[in-house]
Amino acid sequence: MRSILLFTIIFNILLCAQSETDTSFSYIKLPNKTYTLNEVVEKSDQGLFSPLYEDRSKFGFTDDVFWIKVNSKNSSSVHKVQILELNYPTLDYIDIYELEDQQLVLKKELGDLRMYDKSTFMPNPSYEFTVLPEQEKVFFIKIISEGSLNIGVSVQGVNAYTRSSSAQIKWLTFYFGAVFIMLMYNFILYLIIKDRSFLYYVLFHISYITFALSLTGISFELFWPETPQVNQFVLPMSMAMTGAFGVLFAIYYLDIKNMSIGLYKFLYVLVFSSFLTFFLTLITDYSFAIQVGSTLSFSIAIALFIIALYLVFFKKNKNAIFYLLAWSFFVLGVVVAHLSNIGVIPSTMLTGFSSQIGSFFELLLLSIGLAYYYNRLKDEHMELTYTNDRLRELSHTDVLTGSHNRRYFYDRVNTLLSMAEDENSDFYLLMLDLDNFKNINDTYGHEAGDKVLISFTNTCKTMLREDDVFARFGGEEFVLFLPAVDEPTAVNIAKRINTAVRSTQFKDAPDLEVTVSIGISHSTFDLNELLKEADTALYRAKAAGRDTYVVF
Repeated sequence: MRSILLFTIIFNILLCAQSETDTSFSYIKLPNKTYTLNEVVEKSDQGLFSPLYEDRSKFGFTDDVFWIKVNSKNSSSVHKVQILELNYPTLDYIDIYELEDQQLVLKKELGDLRMYDKSTFMPNPSYEFTVLPEQEKVFFIKIISEGSLNIGVSVQGVNAYTRSSSAQIKWLTFYFGAVFIMLMYNFILYLIIKDRSFLYYVLFHISYITFALSLTGISFELFWPETPQVNQFVLPMSMAMTGAFGVLFAIYYLDIKNMSIGLYKFLYVLVFSSFLTFFLTLITDYSFAIQVGSTLSFSIAIALFIIALYLVFFKKNKNAIFYLLAWSFFVLGVVVAHLSNIGVIPSTMLTGFSSQIGSFFELLLLSIGLAYYYNRLKDEHMELTYTNDRLRELSHTDVLTGSHNRRYFYDRVNTLLSMAEDENSDFYLLMLDLDNFKNINDTYGHEAGDKVLISFTNTCKTMLREDDVFARFGGEEFVLFLPAVDEPTAVNIAKRINTAVRSTQFKDAPDLEVTVSIGISHSTFDLNELLKEADTALYRAKAAGRDTYVVF
């Protein structure tokens, strides 16, 4: 649906660019900036102006002064209100003259190094004029610019111009709105998971949006209309930052460091070069800075595309699949815009928006790629969490019996004792020791002794409540902590354990009799003291003939 809306808007833009008068364009470039107005008119009269075609309107970077001659004739019987528009808002100086009685009369001064003309409907420089029936008007436009020179010019009726401008506004609103939503989504993800890929993704597109706003003249119109000097810095600086953050995003999203240390170092050279270009803008002239930035950005786009190809086909990098697909759109848009800017391919409305169209699809596909990346990170995190939980559980578990071990017992019971002290609640600790266990090992063997330990553990577990803590303390000695119980309950549990263990039968040793002695303590919140008291009570139970319990 978004794609249909996008191409509908672009199609409308192309349809709207129609003139209601017979209009022709011609131009001449003059190396000398000191030509007088009369000399320019004379050169026109001498036929030295060349026809200006739409596919030959890009002249790249040049110091020449360009003069455009516009002939607009109204062959109808009614007057026509026309809009003369230059389709490139970053031209530095634009002077529009009208030929009156063989004299050039200055009508309007425009350009991004002059204060913004608020009478224009769009950021593109424009001039409204009226042509009477059977009248022909002639304009001369003087253009001087340090940046890439695009002298695309059109004459449209007011209605066509309004429709065209409205279509452009719809496209730009759609584009920047979609970009903003996707950036906010990924920035929120960055705040949640703290992965640098999401941060550099956001910074990369913020830089590119700044560049796009400057290139379309919107930032000049909205943010600093009375300080045009800012335009000399924003465009090359945002271009440099787009390159820097674009490379940093690739480094982290594609995990370049683990893929190839050589590529990792190479890409950081590009990052350093981009930041150097950023600061170069402050100390050098605009023309040099924009040429360096344009060349570097073009090189970065191609380099990242080649690297993505390498990672997809040779390193089997899953993230690189999304990246390659997305970056293909971006590179295509950038390459088309760059080749159009330097005059290699024809200039059309579509090529004018090619970088934004490419970046839109790149942004959309990378958002999908980052969503996949996020889900993969989440799955890996869940797997790692499960593994860590499992390792933690194993570190707290006795291998033979499957009960908790001494480490877990100390950690958990200390916590429960602190809670009991805060809540002033009762508790009891039972220390359990299998009677004559050495004789069992000596008589029946260690395998039988292991079965006795496992059987004893299973018997005790059947009597545990949810919050009770049972652990093997060492050898044939076990401990049981009973939170929130009174003495009769604790004694009853001890009796039940004595009875259950005494009645246990073993198929491999029918004559084997197993009993347990139990010491019970209660009087302190200090676990070590509690264990000493239980141990003392245990020995008293042993001395009393075993197979019984004693309360300390």
